Amino acid sequence: MVSPGAILVEATKDLVISIGPARGWGRSWDEIQPNAVQALIPNDQERFGEPDEIAAAVAYLCSDYAQYVSGATIRVDGGLIRSAF
Repeated sequence: MVSPGAILVEATKDLVISIGPARGWGRSWDEIQPNAVQALIPNDQERFGEPDEIAAAVAYLCSDYAQYVSGATIRVDGGLIRSAF
């Protein structure tokens, strides 16, 4: 199973840009993105994920390289969810 985090698609970017100035995150995307990530989805990468990153995980699981993978959850979330292990 692939478990994505917050992925940056146009609708997400439009929403974050529209609420960013009112929340004091800045006015440009370069200012807004790190502040929005910190406020909404703090993660180790300090950014939103990209659709291609989800596609890469799916492609891996569909490939011969993942033949021995069984019963796994692949988190593609930039480190948002911390594990106890």
